[in-house]
Parts: sequence; C-alpha cells; structure tokens
Amino acid sequence: MNQVLLGAILLAAVPFLAPTTQNDSGRAIWTIGGTESCAAWLATPASETEGRWWIAGFWSGRNMQNGANGRVGSSTDSEGVIGEIRRVCVAEPSLLLITAAGRVYAQMDRERR
Repeated sequence: MNQVLLGAILLAAVPFLAPTTQNDSGRAIWTIGGTESCAAWLATPASETEGRWWIAGFWSGRNMQNGANGRVGSSTDSEGVIGEIRRVCVAEPSLLLITAAGRVYAQMDRERR
C-alpha cells in the first residue's frame, strides 16, 4: 500500500480514536465539524481541539484529491495552516468551518504555499 495513502488513512482515523464529549444520555457525540460555525469552533478549548482534528482530516483529504499540487500547506506546519484558518474565522465568525478551511486551502493552492 502506498505510504501516502496509509498515512492519510491513519490521519483520518485519529479523531475517532480520541475521547469525545458526551451528551446527557452519556453517549459520545462529535460536536465540531465542517458544518459548524467558526464561532462554535473557537468557543471552547474542547471545541477548538475537535475542530483542529477535523481540519487535519479535511486538509489531508483535499491534498489527496489534488493531483496538480498535493502538497498544499507544505511551506508551513499545521500550526501555520490552523492559524490562517483561525484568522479567517476571527474576521468572519458566522462562516462555516468548512468554508473558512476551503478558502484558506484554495488561497494557499493558488499561491503554491
């Protein structure tokens, strides 16, 4: 199996291995994903951590499908990528996290960063 594919699969599995929050019934739930707002992502340290895992999966998935440039974000580290997404989210807290992440991804892809 290709090492890149194996790495992507493992990276995508990590959020499912992490402890999750629980609702009133005691069942585990995921609260932050791409369909939540930036404000919800940045609301608490726990939601920010969940969102960071989601961003890692989103970003690696986009890189896997980007045949022209599968290394978007390689000019920085994960903190740099998340910092750029955070900057967009702070400026526009009502954006969906997937929109903010997609916007940053597209910009970095255009700039070959």
